[in-house]
Amino acid sequence: RRATGPLAAELEIMIAEPGERRGGLGRESLLLFVDWLLQQVPRVAYFVAKITDDNDASRRLFEGLGFAVHKHLAVFEQTELRLPASGARALCERHWA
Repeated sequence: RRATGPLAAELEIMIAEPGERRGGLGRESLLLFVDWLLQQVPRVAYFVAKITDDNDASRRLFEGLGFAVHKHLAVFEQTELRLPASGARALCERHWA
């Protein structure tokens, strides 16, 4: 049975090759995927990213895109960040304006 209400879209990204990190590839990839999701799945109400507590680079990436801390998941040593779909739309519009 398919859900009919608002949806959450959980995002993850990994740039495996160390030499390819910190060059904007992760940010651009996330923006492309978020934009695509907003167009193809209009019921997405917000985006979620769960970042392990020791992954400062990933946290900076998502916070730089406008994600804000929603809650800390101590048992998993993770922080859950969220971005409303409206904020994601505005971000994509500014990025490709």
